[in-house]
Amino acid sequence: MVMSLGARAIVLAEGSFGSAGGKTANGLVRHSRRYQIVAVIDSTKAGGDAGELLDGTPNGIPVVDGLEKALALRPQVLIIGVATFGGYIPPEFRPVIKAAIEHGLDIVAGLHEYLSDDPEFVALASARDVRLVDVRKPRPLRELLQFSDQARHLPCLRLPVLGTDGAIGKRTTAILLTEGLNRAGMTATFVATGQTGILQGAEYGVPIDAIKGDFMVGELEGEIVRAYEETRAQVIVVEGQGSISIPRMSAARARSAWRRCPSSSSSNTRPRERCDDSAPRPCTGLCPGWRTRSACSRLFRRARSSQSR
Repeated sequence: MVMSLGARAIVLAEGSFGSAGGKTANGLVRHSRRYQIVAVIDSTKAGGDAGELLDGTPNGIPVVDGLEKALALRPQVLIIGVATFGGYIPPEFRPVIKAAIEHGLDIVAGLHEYLSDDPEFVALASARDVRLVDVRKPRPLRELLQFSDQARHLPCLRLPVLGTDGAIGKRTTAILLTEGLNRAGMTATFVATGQTGILQGAEYGVPIDAIKGDFMVGELEGEIVRAYEETRAQVIVVEGQGSISIPRMSAARARSAWRRCPSSSSSNTRPRERCDDSAPRPCTGLCPGWRTRSACSRLFRRARSSQSR
């Protein structure tokens, strides 16, 4: 479920705008096709221009110190603009969310803790006839797709944008790359894999880290296939998720890169080289095949050490 195109939105990013924790707000300020962003709420940056604070270039989006000032700009939607560890709704956000509902604003979030599962928010939203939208909520289990090896046979270039850390710029790079390819005359389509890309207005995408492991690859593959079938693009640019270097983020990244069988790749870190599949490597089952040489060597040593014990 998505909001109508062009809805006027304010972004709640208290204490986080411009930081990694405020990456959803940052992304919406930089690029938004689904919403017209009219203000960011963050009292620690109040009085500044969001574009200037973020990238040094003013864009006319003010940063205000609270909901009251933001309401003067006639918003229709309040977006939760933070990415918290664990995906919880920050307790200090609850009074602002409730006040926004009281003023008739629809609430949109991309967290793992769903607005639509919160009894207090649900009751208040029902009374005020507003919508609670959770973009990180996967489809019902019986509707989820499993891997079917369709994407590998598409006659287009599939380009995943990977990175060695979270919040390193994978999505932003993927969007800029998609736009650049289209300007250069090569048709390209972007596939989002996280909440921010979906909130920004990606026509294709799934919240991959909210999907059960059995269906992660299949759901992403389904979106890649759908993107090609509907656009016939020459290039499908896929947003990478998670991190190859940070253990707490590695699972989603490995799954999103491994069975996608990319015909090429872009990285936010050092250039990668394809592993030599003919060499005996005890790490084969752990590696999607695209690692920096140093990362692969570390994994090889670790695997060999464990086998010798």
